[in-house]
Amino acid sequence: MPSSEASAVVLNVTAVLPSAPSHLTVWPTDRARPDASNLNVTPGIVVPNLVMAALSPAGEVSLYNNSGTVDVLFDVVGYFSTAEPLGSVHGVTPSRILDTRPGSTVGGPTAPLGPGETRELVVTGVGGVPGEGVSAVVLNVTADRPSATSHLTVWPAGVDRPTASNLNFAAGTTIPNLVVAKVGAGGKVSIFNSSGAVEVLADVVGYVSG
Repeated sequence: MPSSEASAVVLNVTAVLPSAPSHLTVWPTDRARPDASNLNVTPGIVVPNLVMAALSPAGEVSLYNNSGTVDVLFDVVGYFSTAEPLGSVHGVTPSRILDTRPGSTVGGPTAPLGPGETRELVVTGVGGVPGEGVSAVVLNVTADRPSATSHLTVWPAGVDRPTASNLNFAAGTTIPNLVVAKVGAGGKVSIFNSSGAVEVLADVVGYVSG
């Protein structure tokens, strides 16, 4: 994140093991708290959501929890700049480009991601995304039937894996989250699973050009 010239931030917000039914709200610190929620939670779960929030002049957001106690993770995945020309965001008809489940014919090997495994996925030239001129993709990523509590990280191929998560989940659950990922080498993104084995689905819903 730049220290200035950012008007809004894109955060992956994760609620970890809340003690009560509640909701989280994220908003610019210099304004009154809105009557809205970014993430609704139930006790004892781990759930993420992608959040876009305007920044205060000091570059801050506020975080509110309505009930009980909850640990919260913030992973920054992007920002809106007031200084750089903005790319155009294009929606596409949702198209599945990865399905690791048995019998699938899209996205490569039909085998779950194992512990510590990284798999590369081509995201340009597929599912309505152009083959060139694409800087980022918008994916709906789903973790299906994980064998252990874990997390997935999605990042541009060809660079070091960041210490962040896009999707946190408990064993035996099926849970999705929206992911904005910069496109890396070869028009690919990398997908990493931390623990256990998990089937992964990815549906492309849009891209950023320019």
